[in-house]
Amino acid sequence: MFEEVSTLENDLGQKIAKFARSYGRVRGELAHVVKYVCHQAGWRYRGDDTKKIARTLLKNNLLFREVDVNYSKAYYVTGLHLAVGDNVFGFSRYTGRQWRLYVKVCVIQAFSCNGLWRKEFKRLEEEGIITVPPLPDFYYKTEVGDYKHAARVYLSQKEKNTIWNNYLSR
Repeated sequence: MFEEVSTLENDLGQKIAKFARSYGRVRGELAHVVKYVCHQAGWRYRGDDTKKIARTLLKNNLLFREVDVNYSKAYYVTGLHLAVGDNVFGFSRYTGRQWRLYVKVCVIQAFSCNGLWRKEFKRLEEEGIITVPPLPDFYYKTEVGDYKHAARVYLSQKEKNTIWNNYLSR
């Protein structure tokens, strides 16, 4: 009996994880834009077209906001499914270095935008240029960074080139 229940639980868990990974996931240029908005380095290209980036995210239902108790707005982007940091570290016997291990999750994630983008989205919303919808309840809010329960988001050179070529105001 235990084996049957365990098998059913395993199958159901795999199906839920597969659904969560594929729900609302974006690929290609849109994924590059989402990663650019929520990457943890905190830098931006000088002269990036914030209106175009915000409108692209809103047109594809990838940008949301949430108002907390202090009435400050937090902005979230969706469309990615990333592993989050665990409190376990790997160790290299050769170099003596440690690194954080990351685990896959079976939730639908919304990633917080870094501080520079938060200010830009707030400014655009206050000027009436964009209207950002509230974050639905079924999203799991995931921070971006290199710590427990946070996802790491880095941009590859290809992704940086996409932003450079398509989202800079010239």
